[in-house]
Amino acid sequence: MNKFFKMLILILDDWRFTIVKIILISLYGLILIGYSTSRIADEISKLFFGSFLMNHPIPIILTATIVAILYQALYKFLEAKTKSKNDKGMVSAGLLAALERPVNKKRERFAKEVDNFVRSKTTKYTTNNVFKAITKPENQSELILEALELFFKHTYEDIEFKIGLMNIKNNSVDTWKYFLPLNRPPRTSLDQLRLPESTISRCIKSMQIEIVQDVRKEISRQKQGVNEATCYVKGATSETEDWSQLCYPLISVTTKEVIYVITIAASQKNFFKNNEKKHFEWVLERFAIRLALEHSLECLLEKRL
Repeated sequence: MNKFFKMLILILDDWRFTIVKIILISLYGLILIGYSTSRIADEISKLFFGSFLMNHPIPIILTATIVAILYQALYKFLEAKTKSKNDKGMVSAGLLAALERPVNKKRERFAKEVDNFVRSKTTKYTTNNVFKAITKPENQSELILEALELFFKHTYEDIEFKIGLMNIKNNSVDTWKYFLPLNRPPRTSLDQLRLPESTISRCIKSMQIEIVQDVRKEISRQKQGVNEATCYVKGATSETEDWSQLCYPLISVTTKEVIYVITIAASQKNFFKNNEKKHFEWVLERFAIRLALEHSLECLLEKRL
């Protein structure tokens, strides 16, 4: 279907269609000019089809107007249809732009600290100090999450997102490491998120991406009782909230346990779909790798330095 829509856009962009638009606009313009003075009307009437234009202006004006409106509406509709959230080119460009931010911040910090080290005349300024100043895993993790938010906001402009990074300890919800937007903290309590039916808890247990396509539908279904299929806790969520939810686990390469869960809520039901898990896994893996690296550096700083 996407290929068909793209083919229609190519037809609308074709030079032949452009000529048709120019002819209709020209005829429309001639009629308006002709009705400005009787002398110009007489001159237009002498032209080929001129008398027809001046005697039947309404069909020409209506045709030109309808064609212009339909063209714009159809073009916008086709553009929206062909702009898939899974478009690899669009997604890749967004990923590159977003991931540049934490890299550039680290590069700037690196250059500044190395320069300070080279210029320093005291022995107190050691390579250990430089390493601590450069790494800053806590700050870097926040920058990576901000880059993730930037990616989603710029790639899917009409959707609102709430993004969080949950610390996991002993295979259970611990504390929020970071969340965005900062002025909209998570409303559901940590105790409720620890319940086995919560999306985060299911994500920890399965060690796989978990998606709730329609939060409102899931909450409504729970009125009949919680069961093994339940995958969301209502908490402070409104029953009229048409959102969808995704949870992605970050697994330690050494302990093989979940260390973080990335949570993303989108303000459109079915934005996240179970049949698109592979796409979002691929996107989030780019950020997860970087977060896992910062986690390792954080452990190194705590244990050895």
